[in-house]
Amino acid sequence: MNIFKLSFVIIITTLTSNNIHAASQDECAIWLCAPAGFPGSECSTAHSIFNKKMKKGKNPFPSV
Repeated sequence: MNIFKLSFVIIITTLTSNNIHAASQDECAIWLCAPAGFPGSECSTAHSIFNKKMKKGKNPFPSV
């Protein structure tokens, strides 16, 4: 039952949320990888972009 509720919330949130516009899929992946601490190799490029933006003093997240 909890999986059904979670799925429902994710679907509704996805359908009603604003689109995020990023320069690349890797920048968009920052939104998915950052909350989990950039786990695994699939988040390595997003982590690299995140760190580069932080070093330059820019907002590391793509603008909404």
